[in-house]
Amino acid sequence: MPRLTARPRQDGRKEARREARPDARPRRPHLSPRLKWALRLSAGGLVLIALAGAGVLAWATGWLDRRVAAIETAVTDLTVAAGFRVEEVLVTGRRASDPAALLAALGTERGDPILAVDLGAGRAALLALPWVEEASIRRRLPDTLLIRMEERRPLALWQNARRLHLLDTAGAVVPVDDLSPYRTLPLVVGPDAPGHARALLAVLETVPGLAARVSAAVRVGERRWDLHLDNGVRVHLPEEEIGPALRRLADMQQQADLIDRDIRAIDLRLGDRVVIRQAPAAAERRRLPGENT
Repeated sequence: MPRLTARPRQDGRKEARREARPDARPRRPHLSPRLKWALRLSAGGLVLIALAGAGVLAWATGWLDRRVAAIETAVTDLTVAAGFRVEEVLVTGRRASDPAALLAALGTERGDPILAVDLGAGRAALLALPWVEEASIRRRLPDTLLIRMEERRPLALWQNARRLHLLDTAGAVVPVDDLSPYRTLPLVVGPDAPGHARALLAVLETVPGLAARVSAAVRVGERRWDLHLDNGVRVHLPEEEIGPALRRLADMQQQADLIDRDIRAIDLRLGDRVVIRQAPAAAERRRLPGENT
C-alpha cells in the first residue's frame, strides 16, 4: 500500500505526499456510473452509424440488390431441381373463356418455378378478362396450379344508340367482339334497359308461351316496358305489377288466341281492363257500308 507522509509547505503547513514506489502504476481516474454509461452509449452509436453508412453505400451502389437477387435465383434453382415447377394448370368453372387467354393472363409456362408464381397478380389478370367474374388461384405442390373461377352469365342483347351489346345477369356489358353466338337471346332497347332487364325477363319466364313470342322489349320514358311480339303486335305494360298483367294476357291468349287476331296493340296499363287497338284493315272491315259515305 502506498504510504502517506507529511512534508512542509512554504506557508508552514504540512501537505500529504505519496511516496511513489519505482514500480507503482498510476491509478485510473475515477468515473461516475453515469459518465461510464454515456461513454458506452456514444461508442455504440458510432458503431451503428458505421454500419448504417455501410448499408447506405451498399444500397446506393446496387450491391445489396444484386446480392439479394443472386440469392433468390439460387434458391429458385434449387426448388426447380427439387421438382417444384409448373407441370399442370387445372381450371374449374370455365365455359366461355378462351383457355389460351387464361394461361396468358396467368403469365406462367410449363417448367417455371411454381413457388415464384405471383398468385395475387395472376388473380388480378384473370379478373380483367371479359368473362371472368370471380377467380382464385392456389398451388398444389409440387407441380400443379389450381384455378377456380366463376364466369359471367349472358342475359340479353342490349340495343342503345343503334349499337348492340351483350349484357350479363348483373346488367353489365360483357366486352365481346362477336355477338353471333348470342343472337337468340332476348333483345332489350333503351338507355336504362340494362338496369331493369333482369327483372322483366324473370317475370317473362313465368309465362313461357308468351315469352317465346317477344322479339324485343323497349323501355318507354324510363318508366315502363313495351313488348314487341313476333307478329308486330305491341303490348303496353304497366309501370308496376307486370307479373299479374302478363299472366292475364297469357290466359286470354290460351282461351281466345288474342295475340293472333287482327289487332295492332294490347294495352295492359289499366288494372281492371284490357284495351285492344285493332289494325286499320280490321277496323275498316267492321264498318257498315253506310258508314263509308
